[in-house]
Amino acid sequence: MQKDKNIPVVAIWNEKNNQWESGEKNAAEKTIGIWNCWHVKGHLCATIDYGDGNPPFMVKRFHPDGTLAQEGNWYGGQIWLGTFRWIKSEYPTSEYFPAGSGDNNSIVWVTEFDYIEGGIYNAQRYFDKQNRPVSMTGDRAPRRPAAVPARAHYVSQTSSNNGKPGWVMGEVDAQTGKYIGNYVEWNLHGHLTVERIYSRETYDLQEEHIYENNARWCSKLYLPNGKSTQSFYHKNIDPPVVSGTTLYSNLSQDCTKTYFNKEGRELYAVRWEEVNELHVRRYYNGVLVFESIQRADIHKAPVSVTYFYANGATLIDYASNGDGTGWWHMYDESGQELGKLQELEEKERNENNSWGKLFLPFWRSYKWNTAKTDWEAIIENFNAIQQDCNTE
Repeated sequence: MQKDKNIPVVAIWNEKNNQWESGEKNAAEKTIGIWNCWHVKGHLCATIDYGDGNPPFMVKRFHPDGTLAQEGNWYGGQIWLGTFRWIKSEYPTSEYFPAGSGDNNSIVWVTEFDYIEGGIYNAQRYFDKQNRPVSMTGDRAPRRPAAVPARAHYVSQTSSNNGKPGWVMGEVDAQTGKYIGNYVEWNLHGHLTVERIYSRETYDLQEEHIYENNARWCSKLYLPNGKSTQSFYHKNIDPPVVSGTTLYSNLSQDCTKTYFNKEGRELYAVRWEEVNELHVRRYYNGVLVFESIQRADIHKAPVSVTYFYANGATLIDYASNGDGTGWWHMYDESGQELGKLQELEEKERNENNSWGKLFLPFWRSYKWNTAKTDWEAIIENFNAIQQDCNTE
């Protein structure tokens, strides 16, 4: 490699770092003192203070005009700990800058990351040319609320993941730019809005807790084997108490909703099971309350559609006339018929797989304080439809 005239004669070429270097070593061939590094074009591009040969080693890098470009404590290998700073230049430079495109008109002029272990930082700060705090996109940062920790950074509406300005704090893997471990968001007023936990190995989201008015409103847990839960909380209770939890499994084709009172005691549970696209079931407190089995041909009558009492006896069943119409029959627990309803939309119910929607409560209608059981609701819905038909 040809040496530029501005590079000292004693400097040696470092193939790995693509630069010229000069410094001292002790009797044991251990690198010590301050080493200087030159760019292939001849300007001093870095200094490394090895001290007595034991880390940390203060590293400084320079732009071609001699101004500081980077500084931080190096512990050897890929390990950097403490605050690492990047500063832009007024002039063209080959030095790296992590925020923005690096053009001289960018508002972000200084970036700082606080490294807590090799390749992991837990704070990030951005400043304009006048050293005023800004977001990573250059928006001026507002006053930091007292409830927001010092290591949280401001995100503007344009740089926010949720489209709202606020404050963010979390650990980031510098290699991927992805969050790991604990993550927190606050709004502009310092009210807690989101808490998350990310896997440190796979970066996958494991937990998410959403807050409204500084109180926990909803939680999501992502479990092994593709399962997940979503929980909502009673209002105005501290510490928070879950009002209802939904467990999703089998690619969300199997859902169980469980409801709790304000003391946290379980009240009841409902479950929707999709055995396959033609076979569905509904359970109440673990007891089968509805089942429908359709045929692949929507023009043909279903194999069976049945509502059940808690003891397994038939509550309501459907009998097709074979011409796209049929009859619903309701029975008491001894099998005595109590009433019947005509069905004229057999094909439409096949198309929408909606045989359970006629008498079952709507899935979204369940609440922690719902008093009726599914069996009571089914009978009430059947009687209400029958009464409307009689009135007509």
